[in-house]
Amino acid sequence: IPKMFGTISVETGNNYFNSVLFYKYNTLDEKTFPTKGLKIEAEAGYIYNQNPDDLFIDAAELTATVDTLNFTGYSKIKLNIENYAQLKGKFSFIQQFNGGIIINEEESFLNYFYVGGQTDFLRNQITFAGLSEYEVYTNSVAAGLLGLQYNPIKNVYATLRVNAALYDFMKTEPANWNQDNFLSGYSATVGYDSGIGPIQFSLIYCDQSKNLAGYINVGYHF
Repeated sequence: IPKMFGTISVETGNNYFNSVLFYKYNTLDEKTFPTKGLKIEAEAGYIYNQNPDDLFIDAAELTATVDTLNFTGYSKIKLNIENYAQLKGKFSFIQQFNGGIIINEEESFLNYFYVGGQTDFLRNQITFAGLSEYEVYTNSVAAGLLGLQYNPIKNVYATLRVNAALYDFMKTEPANWNQDNFLSGYSATVGYDSGIGPIQFSLIYCDQSKNLAGYINVGYHF
């Protein structure tokens, strides 16, 4: 998994135009902690006329500014499908597929998908139980999730999630895929529906990073 260390700081930005087709279907019974229903979000777009800012690099005591960033147009496809099936008692079974592809694999990592986090609120984010935001970046990813949610008392929820993903598959032929193309992660979450937004605390673990970490989410994301 790519790592970035605190002794190196990189700052830049990018302005661009995006022509996109978007489809959304939502029958979830609740905005937060749904117990039944289906949500589909599909996006296909073309990004062009990119105008990146200068790239500023700070590595220890050395600094540099790069003003030669130049990105061509590229196509992007993103799909998220979530299904909640209500089981007996107060249990719900969760199924999710979340993935994306950038057609031109030579584009800068600034345009890549960021894999991690349990709440989708970032540009080009692919949520993944077991990783925090920005832990993995890639031009192609397909992630599947299974989960079980339990509502023991009013407004309190406990959720277990298991995630597996294939990434960077646009860069290599299927015959050359190996363990470096796979991710697996897990999360255990306790949440409270406060009425003004969810409050969630999770323990997350990824087999590849072998890191157990805490993850906190408070309120709605816009």
